[in-house]
Amino acid sequence: MHAHLDITGKKFGHWLVLASRGRDRCRHDLWLSRCDCCGEERVIRGDTLRDGRSTSCGKEPGQKLGKRSRTHGLSKTRAYACHQSMMRRCYARNDASYPDYGERGIGVIEHWHPFEGWYADMGDPPPGLSIHRVNNDGNYEPSNCVWASPSMQAANRRRRPINVVKLKERIATGGPIKPRERNFILACIDTCAPPVDAAGGFAPPPF
Repeated sequence: MHAHLDITGKKFGHWLVLASRGRDRCRHDLWLSRCDCCGEERVIRGDTLRDGRSTSCGKEPGQKLGKRSRTHGLSKTRAYACHQSMMRRCYARNDASYPDYGERGIGVIEHWHPFEGWYADMGDPPPGLSIHRVNNDGNYEPSNCVWASPSMQAANRRRRPINVVKLKERIATGGPIKPRERNFILACIDTCAPPVDAAGGFAPPPF
């Protein structure tokens, strides 16, 4: 994870960084950015800007809001399949997973409805990881989504959720940690933080 650097005013592809918007739940820097293709503004994770995963909002230069390019060339990728699966379980009533998502009121933030908007924020799925909502009752949106391992997702599944707030309180006071909670903590660290930071020291856990 990168140290917090002020990138206000810098350009990454078509994105012009306007202002900091703090950090998400996994301590990723968030930046309000404007796409020079159309003027759309969006909050983007700093790491996706720096490593080139997000270079624009996905529209052609001069294209108006609401009209998306349909020639992204990624329709056969794992990223595209992940996006389509997310949309089906939230909005397709005949999807087997709909009762656990759409029927519960779980939705997808509007600018993630087109694949290009989602891909600009999330990029390609890392090997072995899939999209995960940190708050199991929350929507699919940048501040609530990370790429997570199967163990992290299993530990936080809806029928046996982990109360993250109380877990943080017990960690702070040296209270007991259950085996399932320990596995969840390790999965969070493995998913959201590298073993060492840029200076060669241990990176802090994301909570």
